[in-house]
Amino acid sequence: MRAITVAFLAAVLSACANMPGFVPGDMGRVTVSQSAEGVKDVAMKPAWVAAEEGEAKINMGLNWSSLTPDIVGVLVRVTGWGVKDISGAMLNMDGAIVDMQSFEDYASLHNLESIPDWSKEGADRMFVLPVSLAKLMATAADLKIKVAVGEEQIAGNLRQNLDGKTDAQDSIPEFLSSIQ
Repeated sequence: MRAITVAFLAAVLSACANMPGFVPGDMGRVTVSQSAEGVKDVAMKPAWVAAEEGEAKINMGLNWSSLTPDIVGVLVRVTGWGVKDISGAMLNMDGAIVDMQSFEDYASLHNLESIPDWSKEGADRMFVLPVSLAKLMATAADLKIKVAVGEEQIAGNLRQNLDGKTDAQDSIPEFLSSIQ
């Protein structure tokens, strides 16, 4: 299990390295790659989530690797409030609340010796979600995310369109169909 966890960490690091900042044509783009060893990686670059109120903005990206086929990495990025630590995130899918596990908690549970700094500091944070729950994001009529940033809670609606911007909701179905 440790080898699989380390391989998942390497896949997530690789996928995140391919997630540049806010390049307009790249937001929400889904990429699929396969290594010479047959490992398939799928990444959805961070895309906008409509804020329910306030000035803060949420971006969400997704990562998956065939090394850990039952887990999706959910990259949450917050902009507009300066850099503050993201301490948690949850999804509301048609009224069912899913508290997402942080990547570092996942890594600790699976005895990883090293936790990458990018997974726990600043305005980006990686969470882990079972694929079975991630698939519900494509079919949920009501899909919201709540991100804990410092003492604040930032809410976003993944079913609300943002005029002229690449919404995360537009890319989620393509991502999910690519991991099957």
